[in-house]
Amino acid sequence: DQELRQAVSAVVDELSQLDGISDVRDDLRPGKPAIRFRLKPEGRALGVTTADLASQVGDSFGGLEVQRFQRRSDEVKVIARVPERARDSLHDLLTMNIRLADGNFVPLLSLADVESYYVSDSIQRRDFKRAATIRASIDKQLSSSAEVFASLNKGVAAQLRQTYPGLTIRPVGELEEEQAMLRGLVKALIISLLLIYVLLAIPLKSYWQPLVIMSVVPFGFAGAVVGHLIVGIPVSVFSFFGMLALTGVVVNDSLVMMTRYNQFREDGMEVKRALVEAGSSRLRAIFLTTVTTVAGLTPLMLETSEQAQYLIPAAVSLAFGELFATVITLLLVPIVIAGGNDIGSLLSRPKAD
Repeated sequence: DQELRQAVSAVVDELSQLDGISDVRDDLRPGKPAIRFRLKPEGRALGVTTADLASQVGDSFGGLEVQRFQRRSDEVKVIARVPERARDSLHDLLTMNIRLADGNFVPLLSLADVESYYVSDSIQRRDFKRAATIRASIDKQLSSSAEVFASLNKGVAAQLRQTYPGLTIRPVGELEEEQAMLRGLVKALIISLLLIYVLLAIPLKSYWQPLVIMSVVPFGFAGAVVGHLIVGIPVSVFSFFGMLALTGVVVNDSLVMMTRYNQFREDGMEVKRALVEAGSSRLRAIFLTTVTTVAGLTPLMLETSEQAQYLIPAAVSLAFGELFATVITLLLVPIVIAGGNDIGSLLSRPKAD
């Protein structure tokens, strides 16, 4: 318990020094005062045991049951203890006498040492181990829970794990929920990409064209991360919500260009000209999608209220990811299509004998 208190105190001190952290607190309350008696060697030499000491102190102040009898339908207990006036203060306890085996009495303080300490009102355990929870308020504009925990892991947490090998420090509360939510979002992203691929492959009647369309998605994520760096806010779970929404938008832009390219190819147009015509004819639609998306999200990104701070990361991911993905769509999709056609031509070319 003492090691846990020292570790909690070190973490609280470290948190108090970080920017954006306030109201740091823990649940290791002192609790109620208590007294512990430790038997001295002199007491053992006189034949007094720990059990003797505990029973005599407990009987004097708590009472000793000396008789029990039945009175009609009730059971009556007879308790013998010292008069109340002789057991209503700490002085009465420390000046009491202990009866030895030979019938003589010896002062309590001659037989035992007295220690005062506090007993916790409640004991928290997690995985059968004594646990303590540290809470703090975080200014989302300056830091995030993930950054704070990472800072602790690099600093005081690493030192505490070396000092106390049995100590475990792990995230709880908002950070634990964020990590669980993040794992769920990763699964949702994988499932979404698989569904998008299937839904694109069926109408396009192609296995590789959906991959070309979806190749823009990673660049949209990269743009979202760059947007967070530009705005100066950390990437959070809410940022991934925006990235999930961004996936549908960038796929739609790529699909618009791919569909127009296929139309030109069906009309007999050569590959290079079809790519140029598809890009120029769909430029206005893609550009307007990007402009309207960014313009609609700009007021939210500029909002300073506390309620909006949770939505701003998602808006930044969607707006900057769309800006970045638009340029990539107009450049990358034609390049990948042209490269794919060149590779297909090489593979289909008959080999010379």
